Amino acid sequence: MPRLRLTLSLLPALLPAPLLAQDPAPDLAGELGRTLEALVADLPGRPLPLDAVVRTAMDHNLPLEASRLRRRIAGAEVTTEAGLFDPALSLRADLVRSRGATQETGTYSARLDQVLPWGTEIGVGVDGARYPAAAVPGSRYDADVGLFLRHPVLEGFLTRDTELEVARRLERASVHRLARAMQSVTAEVTLAYWDLAEAEAIQAVLRRSYQIAEALLFRNRQLAARELVAQVDVITARSGVALRRAGLVDARRSRLDAAEALVFLVWGAEAEEELARDTVPVKTAPTRLDVPVLGPRDEIEARALDERNDISAARLELEGAREAARATQNARLPFLALESSLRTGGTDPSFQGSLGALDQGTSWSLGLAFAQPLGNRRDRGLDRIADLDVDLRALELTIVENLVRQDVRLAVRAISAGQERLEAAEEAAELARAQLDAERGRLELGLGDSFRLLETEENAVQAELESVRARYDLARAITRYRLAVGELVPG
Repeated sequence: MPRLRLTLSLLPALLPAPLLAQDPAPDLAGELGRTLEALVADLPGRPLPLDAVVRTAMDHNLPLEASRLRRRIAGAEVTTEAGLFDPALSLRADLVRSRGATQETGTYSARLDQVLPWGTEIGVGVDGARYPAAAVPGSRYDADVGLFLRHPVLEGFLTRDTELEVARRLERASVHRLARAMQSVTAEVTLAYWDLAEAEAIQAVLRRSYQIAEALLFRNRQLAARELVAQVDVITARSGVALRRAGLVDARRSRLDAAEALVFLVWGAEAEEELARDTVPVKTAPTRLDVPVLGPRDEIEARALDERNDISAARLELEGAREAARATQNARLPFLALESSLRTGGTDPSFQGSLGALDQGTSWSLGLAFAQPLGNRRDRGLDRIADLDVDLRALELTIVENLVRQDVRLAVRAISAGQERLEAAEEAAELARAQLDAERGRLELGLGDSFRLLETEENAVQAELESVRARYDLARAITRYRLAVGELVPG
Protein backbone atom coordinates (compact mmCIF):
# COMPACT_ATOMS: atom_id res chain seq x y z
CA MET A 1 0.00 0.00 0.00
CA PRO A 2 1.20 3.57 -0.60
CA ARG A 3 2.91 5.07 2.40
CA LEU A 4 1.74 8.66 2.88
CA ARG A 5 4.07 10.86 4.88
CA LEU A 6 1.35 12.32 7.07
CA THR A 7 1.43 12.38 10.85
CA LEU A 8 -1.68 11.39 12.74
CA SER A 9 -2.04 14.93 14.05
CA LEU A 10 -2.29 16.34 10.49
CA LEU A 11 -4.86 13.89 9.13
CA PRO A 12 -7.99 15.44 10.80
CA ALA A 13 -7.04 18.87 9.45
CA LEU A 14 -6.46 17.71 5.88
CA LEU A 15 -9.30 15.23 5.34
CA PRO A 16 -13.09 15.79 5.44
CA ALA A 17 -14.77 14.69 8.64
CA PRO A 18 -17.30 12.27 7.00
CA LEU A 19 -14.46 10.35 5.36
CA LEU A 20 -12.69 9.90 8.69
CA ALA A 21 -15.54 8.06 10.37
CA GLN A 22 -14.33 4.72 11.74
CA ASP A 23 -16.26 1.51 11.33
CA PRO A 24 -16.62 -0.75 14.38
CA ALA A 25 -13.92 -3.42 14.64
CA PRO A 26 -15.18 -6.74 13.19
CA ASP A 27 -14.04 -10.24 13.95
CA LEU A 28 -10.57 -10.71 12.44
CA ALA A 29 -11.05 -14.27 11.25
CA GLY A 30 -14.51 -13.58 9.85
CA GLU A 31 -13.36 -10.52 7.93
CA LEU A 32 -10.47 -12.40 6.34
CA GLY A 33 -12.85 -15.06 5.04
CA ARG A 34 -15.21 -12.76 3.14
CA THR A 35 -15.17 -12.78 -0.67
CA LEU A 36 -14.64 -9.72 -2.81
CA GLU A 37 -18.18 -9.99 -4.20
CA ALA A 38 -19.60 -9.84 -0.68
CA LEU A 39 -17.41 -6.88 0.20
CA VAL A 40 -18.54 -4.94 -2.88
CA ALA A 41 -22.17 -5.80 -2.19
CA ASP A 42 -21.88 -4.18 1.26
CA LEU A 43 -20.85 -0.84 -0.20
CA PRO A 44 -23.63 1.77 -0.16
CA GLY A 45 -25.05 2.72 -3.54
CA ARG A 46 -27.86 2.32 -6.05
CA PRO A 47 -27.03 -0.63 -8.35
CA LEU A 48 -27.54 -0.08 -12.07
CA PRO A 49 -27.14 -2.92 -14.61
CA LEU A 50 -24.78 -2.23 -17.51
CA ASP A 51 -27.40 -2.79 -20.23
CA ALA A 52 -29.79 -0.33 -18.57
CA VAL A 53 -27.04 2.28 -18.31
CA VAL A 54 -26.18 1.89 -22.00
CA ARG A 55 -29.85 2.20 -23.04
CA THR A 56 -30.15 5.38 -21.00
CA ALA A 57 -27.05 6.80 -22.67
CA MET A 58 -28.60 6.17 -26.09
CA ASP A 59 -31.36 8.64 -25.13
CA HIS A 60 -29.42 11.23 -23.15
CA ASN A 61 -25.74 11.25 -24.14
CA LEU A 62 -24.88 14.73 -25.44
CA PRO A 63 -22.24 13.85 -28.09
CA LEU A 64 -24.66 11.26 -29.45
CA GLU A 65 -27.37 13.91 -29.69
CA ALA A 66 -24.92 16.03 -31.68
CA SER A 67 -24.33 13.10 -34.06
CA ARG A 68 -28.07 12.73 -34.57
CA LEU A 69 -28.31 16.43 -35.41
CA ARG A 70 -25.52 16.07 -37.97
CA ARG A 71 -27.42 13.14 -39.48
CA ARG A 72 -30.55 15.28 -39.78
CA ILE A 73 -28.56 18.13 -41.32
CA ALA A 74 -27.23 15.74 -43.98
CA GLY A 75 -30.80 14.66 -44.76
CA ALA A 76 -31.89 18.28 -45.04
CA GLU A 77 -29.05 18.96 -47.47
CA VAL A 78 -30.35 16.18 -49.75
CA THR A 79 -33.77 17.80 -49.73
CA THR A 80 -32.20 21.16 -50.49
CA GLU A 81 -30.20 19.86 -53.46
CA ALA A 82 -33.21 17.96 -54.77
CA GLY A 83 -35.05 21.28 -54.87
CA LEU A 84 -33.02 22.20 -57.96
CA PHE A 85 -35.34 19.94 -59.98
CA ASP A 86 -38.59 21.34 -58.59
CA PRO A 87 -40.80 23.06 -61.21
CA ALA A 88 -40.78 26.86 -61.07
CA LEU A 89 -43.81 28.98 -61.91
CA SER A 90 -43.23 32.59 -62.98
CA LEU A 91 -45.89 35.23 -63.65
CA ARG A 92 -45.34 38.69 -65.13
CA ALA A 93 -47.52 41.65 -66.16
CA ASP A 94 -46.41 45.02 -67.53
CA LEU A 95 -48.11 48.23 -68.56
CA VAL A 96 -46.02 50.43 -70.89
CA ARG A 97 -46.70 53.85 -72.35
CA SER A 98 -44.18 55.11 -74.88
CA ARG A 99 -43.29 58.71 -75.57
CA GLY A 100 -45.85 60.38 -77.84
CA ALA A 101 -48.36 57.56 -77.49
CA THR A 102 -51.89 58.19 -76.29
CA GLN A 103 -52.61 54.63 -75.14
CA GLU A 104 -50.77 52.07 -73.04
CA THR A 105 -49.52 48.68 -74.11
CA GLY A 106 -50.02 45.78 -71.70
CA THR A 107 -48.12 42.50 -71.65
CA TYR A 108 -48.46 39.41 -69.51
CA SER A 109 -46.81 36.02 -69.29
CA ALA A 110 -47.03 32.80 -67.31
CA ARG A 111 -44.31 30.18 -67.52
CA LEU A 112 -43.55 26.82 -65.92
CA ASP A 113 -39.88 25.73 -66.02
CA GLN A 114 -38.04 22.67 -64.80
CA VAL A 115 -34.46 21.40 -64.88
CA LEU A 116 -34.16 17.68 -65.62
CA PRO A 117 -31.46 15.53 -63.94
CA TRP A 118 -29.56 15.05 -67.23
CA GLY A 119 -29.19 18.81 -67.63
CA THR A 120 -32.01 19.74 -70.04
CA GLU A 121 -34.07 22.79 -69.14
CA ILE A 122 -37.69 22.60 -70.32
CA GLY A 123 -40.34 25.27 -70.13
CA VAL A 124 -43.95 25.83 -71.12
CA GLY A 125 -45.30 29.35 -71.30
CA VAL A 126 -48.22 31.56 -72.30
CA ASP A 127 -47.53 35.12 -73.46
CA GLY A 128 -50.01 37.82 -74.32
CA ALA A 129 -50.14 41.49 -75.19
CA ARG A 130 -52.68 44.27 -75.73
CA TYR A 131 -51.82 46.84 -78.40
CA PRO A 132 -53.70 49.97 -79.42
CA ALA A 133 -55.39 49.45 -82.80
CA ALA A 134 -54.07 51.72 -85.53
CA ALA A 135 -57.13 52.03 -87.80
CA VAL A 136 -60.12 51.64 -85.53
CA PRO A 137 -60.85 52.56 -81.94
CA GLY A 138 -60.09 49.85 -79.47
CA SER A 139 -57.27 47.37 -79.09
CA ARG A 140 -56.00 44.11 -80.47
CA TYR A 141 -54.81 41.17 -78.40
CA ASP A 142 -51.98 38.74 -79.15
CA ALA A 143 -51.62 35.33 -77.43
CA ASP A 144 -48.91 32.71 -77.83
CA VAL A 145 -48.25 29.30 -76.27
CA GLY A 146 -44.71 27.99 -76.47
CA LEU A 147 -42.47 25.06 -75.60
CA PHE A 148 -38.83 25.89 -74.82
CA LEU A 149 -35.84 23.56 -74.57
CA ARG A 150 -32.24 24.23 -73.63
CA HIS A 151 -29.52 21.62 -73.24
CA PRO A 152 -25.82 22.09 -72.40
CA VAL A 153 -23.74 20.39 -75.04
CA LEU A 154 -20.26 20.31 -73.53
CA GLU A 155 -21.02 19.71 -69.84
CA GLY A 156 -21.84 16.06 -70.41
CA PHE A 157 -24.79 13.88 -69.54
CA LEU A 158 -26.14 13.65 -65.99
CA THR A 159 -24.06 16.50 -64.61
CA ARG A 160 -26.74 18.79 -63.21
CA ASP A 161 -27.56 16.30 -60.45
CA THR A 162 -23.95 16.04 -59.25
CA GLU A 163 -24.54 18.04 -56.10
CA LEU A 164 -27.61 15.96 -55.34
CA GLU A 165 -25.68 12.70 -55.77
CA VAL A 166 -22.87 14.02 -53.58
CA ALA A 167 -25.40 15.01 -50.92
CA ARG A 168 -26.96 11.54 -51.07
CA ARG A 169 -23.60 9.90 -50.54
CA LEU A 170 -22.85 12.22 -47.64
CA GLU A 171 -26.23 11.40 -46.15
CA ARG A 172 -25.45 7.69 -46.33
CA ALA A 173 -22.07 8.45 -44.80
CA SER A 174 -23.80 10.31 -41.96
CA VAL A 175 -25.89 7.20 -41.26
CA HIS A 176 -22.67 5.22 -40.83
CA ARG A 177 -21.17 8.03 -38.76
CA LEU A 178 -24.19 7.93 -36.44
CA ALA A 179 -23.99 4.15 -36.13
CA ARG A 180 -20.30 4.43 -35.28
CA ALA A 181 -21.05 7.18 -32.78
CA MET A 182 -23.57 4.91 -31.07
CA GLN A 183 -20.95 2.17 -30.86
CA SER A 184 -18.37 4.63 -29.53
CA VAL A 185 -20.77 5.92 -26.87
CA THR A 186 -21.60 2.34 -25.90
CA ALA A 187 -17.89 1.61 -25.53
CA GLU A 188 -17.26 4.84 -23.63
CA VAL A 189 -20.11 4.12 -21.22
CA THR A 190 -18.98 0.53 -20.77
CA LEU A 191 -15.41 1.63 -20.07
CA ALA A 192 -16.67 4.16 -17.52
CA TYR A 193 -18.78 1.40 -15.99
CA TRP A 194 -15.68 -0.82 -15.62
CA ASP A 195 -13.79 2.13 -14.12
CA LEU A 196 -16.51 2.49 -11.50
CA ALA A 197 -16.57 -1.26 -10.84
CA GLU A 198 -12.80 -1.23 -10.36
CA ALA A 199 -13.02 1.75 -8.00
CA GLU A 200 -15.70 -0.06 -6.00
CA ALA A 201 -13.58 -3.21 -5.74
CA ILE A 202 -10.55 -1.21 -4.64
CA GLN A 203 -12.60 0.58 -2.00
CA ALA A 204 -14.00 -2.74 -0.79
CA VAL A 205 -10.53 -4.30 -0.51
CA LEU A 206 -9.10 -1.29 1.31
CA ARG A 207 -12.17 -1.09 3.55
CA ARG A 208 -11.63 -4.68 4.62
CA SER A 209 -7.93 -3.98 5.17
CA TYR A 210 -8.87 -1.03 7.35
CA GLN A 211 -11.31 -3.16 9.36
CA ILE A 212 -8.68 -5.85 9.83
CA ALA A 213 -6.27 -3.25 11.19
CA GLU A 214 -9.03 -1.95 13.45
CA ALA A 215 -9.67 -5.48 14.72
CA LEU A 216 -5.96 -5.96 15.40
CA LEU A 217 -5.78 -2.64 17.24
CA PHE A 218 -8.79 -3.60 19.35
CA ARG A 219 -7.13 -6.93 20.19
CA ASN A 220 -3.79 -5.35 21.09
CA ARG A 221 -5.41 -2.74 23.30
CA GLN A 222 -7.28 -5.44 25.18
CA LEU A 223 -4.11 -7.49 25.63
CA ALA A 224 -2.04 -4.45 26.55
CA ALA A 225 -4.55 -3.56 29.26
CA ARG A 226 -3.82 -7.00 30.75
CA GLU A 227 -0.08 -6.48 30.17
CA LEU A 228 0.01 -9.47 27.81
CA VAL A 229 1.61 -7.54 24.93
CA ALA A 230 3.94 -4.59 24.83
CA GLN A 231 2.80 -1.05 24.04
CA VAL A 232 4.83 -1.19 20.85
CA ASP A 233 2.23 -3.63 19.46
CA VAL A 234 -0.49 -1.07 20.14
CA ILE A 235 1.55 1.62 18.39
CA THR A 236 2.21 -0.70 15.46
CA ALA A 237 -1.52 -1.44 15.13
CA ARG A 238 -2.40 2.26 15.37
CA SER A 239 0.10 3.05 12.61
CA GLY A 240 -1.48 0.36 10.42
CA VAL A 241 -4.96 1.79 11.05
CA ALA A 242 -3.88 5.34 10.20
CA LEU A 243 -2.13 4.28 7.00
CA ARG A 244 -5.08 2.21 5.83
CA ARG A 245 -7.52 4.98 6.68
CA ALA A 246 -5.58 7.34 4.41
CA GLY A 247 -5.77 4.82 1.56
CA LEU A 248 -9.47 4.26 2.19
CA VAL A 249 -10.20 8.00 2.06
CA ASP A 250 -8.56 8.22 -1.36
CA ALA A 251 -10.42 5.12 -2.55
CA ARG A 252 -13.76 6.63 -1.52
CA ARG A 253 -12.95 9.80 -3.40
CA SER A 254 -11.92 7.85 -6.51
CA ARG A 255 -15.15 5.90 -6.42
CA LEU A 256 -17.26 9.05 -6.15
CA ASP A 257 -15.31 10.59 -9.04
CA ALA A 258 -15.94 7.50 -11.18
CA ALA A 259 -19.64 7.41 -10.26
CA GLU A 260 -20.16 11.07 -11.18
CA ALA A 261 -18.19 10.66 -14.40
CA LEU A 262 -20.51 7.82 -15.40
CA VAL A 263 -23.63 9.84 -14.54
CA PHE A 264 -22.53 12.89 -16.54
CA LEU A 265 -21.59 10.68 -19.48
CA VAL A 266 -24.89 8.77 -19.47
CA TRP A 267 -27.50 11.35 -18.46
CA GLY A 268 -26.06 14.40 -20.20
CA ALA A 269 -28.19 17.48 -19.60
CA GLU A 270 -30.16 15.62 -16.88
CA ALA A 271 -27.07 14.53 -14.97
CA GLU A 272 -27.50 17.07 -12.18
CA GLU A 273 -31.08 15.92 -11.62
CA GLU A 274 -29.97 12.29 -11.55
CA LEU A 275 -27.23 13.03 -9.02
CA ALA A 276 -29.77 14.77 -6.77
CA ARG A 277 -32.17 11.81 -6.77
CA ASP A 278 -30.43 9.86 -4.01
CA THR A 279 -28.01 10.52 -1.22
CA VAL A 280 -26.01 7.43 -2.24
CA PRO A 281 -23.99 7.25 -5.45
CA VAL A 282 -24.78 4.98 -8.37
CA LYS A 283 -23.25 1.55 -8.18
CA THR A 284 -22.45 -1.22 -10.64
CA ALA A 285 -24.28 -4.53 -10.66
CA PRO A 286 -22.55 -7.91 -11.00
CA THR A 287 -21.75 -8.37 -14.70
CA ARG A 288 -20.50 -11.47 -16.45
CA LEU A 289 -17.25 -11.08 -18.34
CA ASP A 290 -17.35 -12.91 -21.69
CA VAL A 291 -13.91 -13.28 -23.23
CA PRO A 292 -14.14 -13.54 -27.05
CA VAL A 293 -12.49 -16.39 -28.88
CA LEU A 294 -9.69 -14.86 -30.95
CA GLY A 295 -9.03 -16.16 -34.42
CA PRO A 296 -6.18 -15.31 -36.81
CA ARG A 297 -5.32 -11.64 -36.65
CA ASP A 298 -5.50 -11.19 -40.44
CA GLU A 299 -9.08 -12.46 -40.46
CA ILE A 300 -10.02 -10.14 -37.60
CA GLU A 301 -8.52 -7.15 -39.42
CA ALA A 302 -10.30 -8.04 -42.66
CA ARG A 303 -13.62 -8.33 -40.85
CA ALA A 304 -13.09 -5.01 -39.11
CA LEU A 305 -12.22 -3.26 -42.39
CA ASP A 306 -15.35 -4.69 -43.94
CA GLU A 307 -17.80 -4.03 -41.09
CA ARG A 308 -16.69 -0.84 -39.35
CA ASN A 309 -19.05 2.04 -40.00
CA ASP A 310 -16.35 4.70 -40.01
CA ILE A 311 -14.63 2.87 -42.88
CA SER A 312 -17.91 2.77 -44.82
CA ALA A 313 -18.46 6.48 -44.15
CA ALA A 314 -14.95 7.39 -45.33
CA ARG A 315 -15.45 5.39 -48.53
CA LEU A 316 -18.75 7.13 -49.27
CA GLU A 317 -17.17 10.53 -48.65
CA LEU A 318 -14.39 9.62 -51.09
CA GLU A 319 -16.98 8.61 -53.70
CA GLY A 320 -18.72 11.94 -53.23
CA ALA A 321 -15.47 13.84 -53.68
CA ARG A 322 -14.73 11.97 -56.90
CA GLU A 323 -18.24 12.71 -58.20
CA ALA A 324 -17.78 16.40 -57.46
CA ALA A 325 -14.34 16.37 -59.15
CA ARG A 326 -15.83 14.96 -62.36
CA ALA A 327 -18.36 17.79 -62.42
CA THR A 328 -15.73 20.49 -61.91
CA GLN A 329 -13.69 19.08 -64.79
CA ASN A 330 -16.67 19.60 -67.08
CA ALA A 331 -17.18 23.11 -65.68
CA ARG A 332 -13.80 24.15 -67.13
CA LEU A 333 -15.17 23.62 -70.66
CA PRO A 334 -16.69 26.58 -72.52
CA PHE A 335 -20.42 26.99 -72.12
CA LEU A 336 -22.23 25.80 -75.24
CA ALA A 337 -25.97 25.22 -75.16
CA LEU A 338 -28.49 24.15 -77.75
CA GLU A 339 -31.64 26.26 -77.52
CA SER A 340 -34.94 25.68 -79.30
CA SER A 341 -38.53 26.80 -79.07
CA LEU A 342 -41.86 26.10 -80.73
CA ARG A 343 -44.68 28.64 -80.52
CA THR A 344 -48.19 28.97 -81.75
CA GLY A 345 -50.50 31.94 -81.39
CA GLY A 346 -53.08 34.32 -82.82
CA THR A 347 -54.52 37.84 -82.76
CA ASP A 348 -58.08 39.00 -82.05
CA PRO A 349 -59.88 42.21 -81.06
CA SER A 350 -60.90 40.61 -77.76
CA PHE A 351 -58.86 38.91 -75.07
CA GLN A 352 -61.03 35.79 -75.06
CA GLY A 353 -60.86 35.62 -78.80
CA SER A 354 -57.07 35.71 -78.84
CA LEU A 355 -56.97 32.70 -76.53
CA GLY A 356 -59.24 30.83 -78.89
CA ALA A 357 -57.22 31.74 -81.97
CA LEU A 358 -53.93 30.10 -81.02
CA ASP A 359 -53.90 28.12 -84.29
CA GLN A 360 -53.43 31.13 -86.55
CA GLY A 361 -49.73 30.50 -86.94
CA THR A 362 -46.66 28.79 -85.56
CA SER A 363 -43.05 29.77 -85.20
CA TRP A 364 -39.91 28.00 -84.14
CA SER A 365 -36.32 28.80 -83.32
CA LEU A 366 -33.10 26.83 -83.07
CA GLY A 367 -29.77 28.19 -82.02
CA LEU A 368 -26.56 27.88 -80.04
CA ALA A 369 -25.42 29.95 -77.10
CA PHE A 370 -21.70 30.20 -76.33
CA ALA A 371 -19.83 31.76 -73.43
CA GLN A 372 -16.26 31.50 -72.17
CA PRO A 373 -14.78 33.47 -69.27
CA LEU A 374 -11.49 35.07 -70.18
CA GLY A 375 -8.76 33.42 -68.14
CA ASN A 376 -11.33 31.13 -66.44
CA ARG A 377 -9.37 31.20 -63.18
CA ARG A 378 -12.45 30.46 -61.11
CA ASP A 379 -13.31 27.18 -62.85
CA ARG A 380 -9.67 26.11 -62.89
CA GLY A 381 -9.42 26.87 -59.18
CA LEU A 382 -12.59 24.95 -58.37
CA ASP A 383 -11.31 22.00 -60.37
CA ARG A 384 -8.00 22.09 -58.51
CA ILE A 385 -9.79 22.28 -55.15
CA ALA A 386 -11.96 19.30 -56.09
CA ASP A 387 -8.91 17.24 -57.07
CA LEU A 388 -7.19 18.12 -53.81
CA ASP A 389 -10.35 17.18 -51.91
CA VAL A 390 -10.26 13.75 -53.57
CA ASP A 391 -6.65 13.34 -52.46
CA LEU A 392 -7.59 14.45 -48.94
CA ARG A 393 -10.52 12.02 -48.72
CA ALA A 394 -8.33 9.19 -50.00
CA LEU A 395 -5.71 10.05 -47.40
CA GLU A 396 -8.35 10.14 -44.65
CA LEU A 397 -9.60 6.71 -45.73
CA THR A 398 -6.06 5.32 -45.52
CA ILE A 399 -5.63 6.89 -42.08
CA VAL A 400 -8.86 5.33 -40.84
CA GLU A 401 -7.90 1.93 -42.27
CA ASN A 402 -4.54 2.10 -40.50
CA LEU A 403 -6.25 3.13 -37.26
CA VAL A 404 -8.57 0.13 -37.59
CA ARG A 405 -5.61 -2.21 -38.08
CA GLN A 406 -3.84 -0.66 -35.10
CA ASP A 407 -6.97 -0.83 -32.92
CA VAL A 408 -7.39 -4.52 -33.74
CA ARG A 409 -3.76 -5.37 -33.04
CA LEU A 410 -3.71 -3.49 -29.74
CA ALA A 411 -6.98 -5.06 -28.65
CA VAL A 412 -5.92 -8.60 -29.57
CA ARG A 413 -2.65 -8.23 -27.70
CA ALA A 414 -4.40 -6.67 -24.71
CA ILE A 415 -6.83 -9.58 -24.44
CA SER A 416 -4.13 -12.22 -24.81
CA ALA A 417 -1.84 -10.53 -22.28
CA GLY A 418 -4.77 -9.66 -20.01
CA GLN A 419 -5.88 -13.26 -19.67
CA GLU A 420 -2.36 -14.35 -18.77
CA ARG A 421 -1.93 -11.47 -16.36
CA LEU A 422 -5.27 -12.15 -14.66
CA GLU A 423 -4.43 -15.81 -14.20
CA ALA A 424 -1.09 -14.94 -12.59
CA ALA A 425 -2.61 -12.17 -10.45
CA GLU A 426 -5.38 -14.43 -9.14
CA GLU A 427 -2.84 -17.10 -8.28
CA ALA A 428 -0.69 -14.54 -6.46
CA ALA A 429 -3.75 -13.23 -4.57
CA GLU A 430 -4.76 -16.73 -3.54
CA LEU A 431 -1.25 -17.52 -2.25
CA ALA A 432 -1.10 -14.18 -0.43
CA ARG A 433 -4.43 -14.93 1.29
CA ALA A 434 -3.13 -18.33 2.33
CA GLN A 435 0.03 -16.71 3.71
CA LEU A 436 -2.08 -14.16 5.60
CA ASP A 437 -4.28 -16.88 7.07
CA ALA A 438 -1.19 -18.76 8.19
CA GLU A 439 0.26 -15.62 9.77
CA ARG A 440 -3.02 -15.01 11.60
CA GLY A 441 -2.78 -18.53 13.00
CA ARG A 442 0.79 -17.85 14.15
CA LEU A 443 -0.40 -14.69 15.90
CA GLU A 444 -3.16 -16.57 17.73
CA LEU A 445 -0.60 -19.14 18.87
CA GLY A 446 1.73 -16.43 20.09
CA LEU A 447 4.36 -17.21 17.45
CA GLY A 448 3.89 -14.00 15.46
CA ASP A 449 3.61 -10.29 16.10
CA SER A 450 1.47 -7.38 14.92
CA PHE A 451 4.11 -5.94 12.62
CA ARG A 452 4.53 -9.21 10.74
CA LEU A 453 0.76 -9.67 10.43
CA LEU A 454 0.22 -6.14 9.12
CA GLU A 455 3.08 -6.54 6.66
CA THR A 456 1.66 -9.84 5.41
CA GLU A 457 -1.82 -8.33 5.18
CA GLU A 458 -0.44 -5.41 3.21
CA ASN A 459 1.16 -7.81 0.74
CA ALA A 460 -2.15 -9.66 0.47
CA VAL A 461 -3.97 -6.41 -0.23
CA GLN A 462 -1.50 -5.47 -2.94
CA ALA A 463 -1.90 -8.91 -4.53
CA GLU A 464 -5.69 -8.63 -4.43
CA LEU A 465 -5.61 -5.11 -5.86
CA GLU A 466 -3.41 -6.35 -8.68
CA SER A 467 -6.00 -9.08 -9.33
CA VAL A 468 -8.76 -6.44 -9.38
CA ARG A 469 -6.84 -4.23 -11.79
CA ALA A 470 -6.00 -7.18 -14.03
CA ARG A 471 -9.65 -8.23 -14.16
CA TYR A 472 -10.95 -4.81 -15.16
CA ASP A 473 -8.06 -4.13 -17.53
CA LEU A 474 -9.15 -7.32 -19.29
CA ALA A 475 -12.77 -6.12 -19.25
CA ARG A 476 -11.71 -2.84 -20.84
CA ALA A 477 -9.61 -4.70 -23.41
CA ILE A 478 -12.63 -6.81 -24.37
CA THR A 479 -14.74 -3.66 -24.81
CA ARG A 480 -12.07 -2.03 -26.97
CA TYR A 481 -11.74 -5.20 -29.03
CA ARG A 482 -15.46 -5.29 -29.77
CA LEU A 483 -15.37 -1.61 -30.67
CA ALA A 484 -12.32 -2.19 -32.89
CA VAL A 485 -13.96 -4.98 -34.90
CA GLY A 486 -17.29 -3.13 -35.11
CA GLU A 487 -19.37 -5.73 -33.31
CA LEU A 488 -20.31 -3.66 -30.27
CA VAL A 489 -24.12 -3.53 -30.22
CA PRO A 490 -25.54 -0.25 -28.81
CA GLY A 491 -28.09 -0.55 -26.01
